[in-house]
Amino acid sequence: MSTATLTAPASLAPARTNLIDGSPMFWAGLIFGSMNVVQFAFKAGYATIPGPVFGMMWMAALVTFIMAAFVLKIGSPAAFRARPEVKRFRKAWGMVILSAFATVTIIMSVLGYLHQTALMPFVPGPVALLFYALGWHMAARMSGNGGFNGLSVAGLLAAAGLLAVVIFAGQAWQSLAYAGVLFGLAAVPGLILILQNRN
Repeated sequence: MSTATLTAPASLAPARTNLIDGSPMFWAGLIFGSMNVVQFAFKAGYATIPGPVFGMMWMAALVTFIMAAFVLKIGSPAAFRARPEVKRFRKAWGMVILSAFATVTIIMSVLGYLHQTALMPFVPGPVALLFYALGWHMAARMSGNGGFNGLSVAGLLAAAGLLAVVIFAGQAWQSLAYAGVLFGLAAVPGLILILQNRN
């Protein structure tokens, strides 16, 4: 799985790839991947963080993502972002990420209300990765570049893989695995696209 996620971006150069802005993927992968590393440290007992504070950290991560990717627009050149097709893509990818966050929050809240805490570990990573897979498929459709579908398939495989990790290795290791997937499936290809669009 990791090989697929890391080698696929190298084939994303042809045709209309430059219509795809990598900054939303880069910031999502970097910020949420880093938070999962923190979550691993918390769940594995390497750090002590009160529950409410940990929840506030996740909200801060979401705000940081929005600020970096869509308010300050750090990454791609302004002239590139001004192109109508790039604006459409940025808006669509932003909705994918925010929808993933909202869906996970709603499901977790419902499970908490129903006192089904045993099911909670099966939700965040796998559900979010389904949205990442959708986002990369959307990139393939909008750019006409089928190479992005490789990342979409990798997202689906990773979602299934995270379910296996939480079953056989536990929540802490699932968080660490999820961090690695986000770095490889979002941050790295996003950075590659940013660099391509600067050339």
